[in-house]
Amino acid sequence: MADDPIRKYLNAQDQYHEATKKVEVMVGDLTEIAIHLRNWRTVVIGSCGGFPMDMMRAPDLDVRDHNWPQPQPLRQAMIDWHHAKRDMQNAWRQVPEKDQRGLRSPE
Repeated sequence: MADDPIRKYLNAQDQYHEATKKVEVMVGDLTEIAIHLRNWRTVVIGSCGGFPMDMMRAPDLDVRDHNWPQPQPLRQAMIDWHHAKRDMQNAWRQVPEKDQRGLRSPE
């Protein structure tokens, strides 16, 4: 069972989809912040002060409340995605052609 090429492919496909979801969440968070930053004059970043008090009371966006991905975790998530994609494609090539017809091919 451990050498089953179909099972290996399906596991690799699951890992690929998990890696995709992880990157998409991080990129989605950054995209949301970027959209708000287009109107940067009404955005507050952090709670350490320095912004005028009226801004601190009612900003359009308070970046403290968002999950702002840091570069290194985003970089690692993207690297993991590329590896998961490669592993899925390699696993697909190990599935006999007659069995591939009943499976969803790699993206």
